[in-house]
Amino acid sequence: MSAAIRDGMPRPMEEEIVAETARLAIRWWRKEDAEALFRIFGDPAVHRYSGAVPYANVDQARAWLEREVELAPARGFGLGTPG
Repeated sequence: MSAAIRDGMPRPMEEEIVAETARLAIRWWRKEDAEALFRIFGDPAVHRYSGAVPYANVDQARAWLEREVELAPARGFGLGTPG
């Protein structure tokens, strides 16, 4: 973990890795993530208790990602889950 994260200092969105441990790296969404996003959020079991509707196809995941990738820098944060 970087000193900036430990100290609670904000980090620029341009940095690829936001937080990292030995087993996990958290980074900003990229448009290339559409297939992986669909595999997760297209699965009805993932939404069993959330009330969200699973994506019907990869195009829905791609559309969400494109909006998120464009809007996150202006907001200064990214959304954690689509839907």
